[in-house]
Amino acid sequence: MSDAPPPASTSIHTKGDLEFLFKLYLNKRVESQMNFYTTRIRENELNSDFTFTASTFVMTLSSLLATISASDPAGSLRALVIWSAILSALAAMLEGFRQLYNWDRQLAIYRDAKLGLERAALIIPDNDLLDQSDIGAVYPRMIASTELVLTNEVNQWGQFLLDKEKQNEQPVERIQTIGTEEQRERIMTDSYGPQAEQSVTQETAAVNAASAPPTDASSNGTVPSEASTEKDETPPAAG
Repeated sequence: MSDAPPPASTSIHTKGDLEFLFKLYLNKRVESQMNFYTTRIRENELNSDFTFTASTFVMTLSSLLATISASDPAGSLRALVIWSAILSALAAMLEGFRQLYNWDRQLAIYRDAKLGLERAALIIPDNDLLDQSDIGAVYPRMIASTELVLTNEVNQWGQFLLDKEKQNEQPVERIQTIGTEEQRERIMTDSYGPQAEQSVTQETAAVNAASAPPTDASSNGTVPSEASTEKDETPPAAG
């Protein structure tokens, strides 16, 4: 019995198989994705142009009504003022709706992806030269280029969501709390200058000294305590 290893598998697609896979990928992946990008570009262009034109028209009409109502001294066209305010709110709503969906950014992403697919399709041979081309070399290059474009498009959507989250984030300011005395000193300083601050400091020190409890005379020579005073005033007992 021979110990030689079994022969390696040498199953290779035939040229007909490669041509079939090549055309299948080209029709179902590249051209289908190209049609999708074209449709989305047209849709986002229409949405962006419509909201921009509508908001501009409504804002212009609102300004016109406000001008007409302001030129009426008798005040008989007060209803135009109300309509002007309503149209201004409608124009602001349309502009906010346009910024919410950000159709211009979506349009840029789809255009870049379509342009990338068009560049990747440059390596595809023409139909009349397809039989003379090496499909085994062209097919892997076409797949790698196409999938790279689609991966970059997905990454752009992730960056788009991150940008939207950053726009929605609002910084929270930290409120610094200070004491009552410090507030008083700041008010006096801002109103009357440094001399007022010095007088306030001296007044605060005097109030703190007056409110301090008396200490024992034997400890530091200050005001004697009440107990020691009563003891000194007690007369000596008779012998």
